[in-house]
Formats: sequence, structure tokens, C-alpha cells
Amino acid sequence: MSTPKEGSADSDTCTCPSTGKGDESTSYELVNSVDELAKAVRALVARSPVLAEELLTADQVGDLFHMSPRTLRDLAACGQIPHRRIGKHYRFSRDDIAAIIQFAEQAQRSASPRAGMTRKGGLSWRTAS
Repeated sequence: MSTPKEGSADSDTCTCPSTGKGDESTSYELVNSVDELAKAVRALVARSPVLAEELLTADQVGDLFHMSPRTLRDLAACGQIPHRRIGKHYRFSRDDIAAIIQFAEQAQRSASPRAGMTRKGGLSWRTAS
């Protein structure tokens, strides 16, 4: 790939080697990318606890909720409960735990028995007709 020589008509423009686009569109894309990155960083900082001691492991939260740490990690991986990832580790803040409790209370309220259903072993089963 040749570069334009100084003094030539093409020396005022430059193309990106990876995209082949000119300065104006490349600059616009770069500004948009930086803006998106800044928004993502702000969102992460807003959700990050001040101290690492405020984070609990899946084992600790499992003890609180009498649940398997594996189940908690699976729920977190599916996005069903709030959490934070630090590398490959799942961590839970006080806000995350409060949200999990609120979610569980709402689920419990909405799981009330319906007509034609009975409660048995914590699960709803259809009665034989």
C-alpha cells in the first residue's frame, strides 16, 4: 500500500488501513466508540461498591439463602439475579442481595395457588379431573 507524497493532491486525506474509510467517517466512528465506552465505564463505576469487603462470594450468599452456591452462580450467569463479575468469579453486593430478596418476595406473591391447582411440596400440580 503506498502513502501519498507531500504536496500531492491526496496528501490532505488519509484512509484507515483496516476499514479503508477516510478521516471524517473514521473520526466520527472513533468519537462514537469513545462515547459508548465512556457510558459503559460510568455505568460500571455507578454499580461498583466502594470497598471490596462489601462484596460477598456465592458461598457466603448461599449460606444466607440456604441455596447451593452453584445454583446462585447459574442464576447469575443467566442474568436472573444481579451480580458482579470479577474475572471469572461472581460477587454480590448488599444492593444485589436486597434486589434478590425483593425478586424472591415478588415471585412468592405471584405463585399463589390458582383454581384447579393444589400446593404440594412447594410446587403447584394440576388435580386429576
